[in-house]
Amino acid sequence: MTNQANVSKFNQKRATSAKQVAEVLNNCKMLIDLHLEERPNEIVLIAQTDSASIEYTEKKVRRMDAFLDRLMEYVNNKEGIEELKEELMDLVI
Repeated sequence: MTNQANVSKFNQKRATSAKQVAEVLNNCKMLIDLHLEERPNEIVLIAQTDSASIEYTEKKVRRMDAFLDRLMEYVNNKEGIEELKEELMDLVI
């Protein structure tokens, strides 16, 4: 597998991105950070592991929610994604 931190992907399908993010999360030895960040006109999923740093961006809350649903299908630690979904709902309020 290539180092995800050095690879740029454009116009990928959400499922493809979710599989790639899940692969990094499932194969890491240590998860350092996993959170959502609200930026002007976008919501960013930030994940940092011992082997990679990831940023996944969506423009709308519902699209990020759909991405997190898809990501949950592929990750081993579903609890972490459920926490992100709760965090996402706090951004809406």
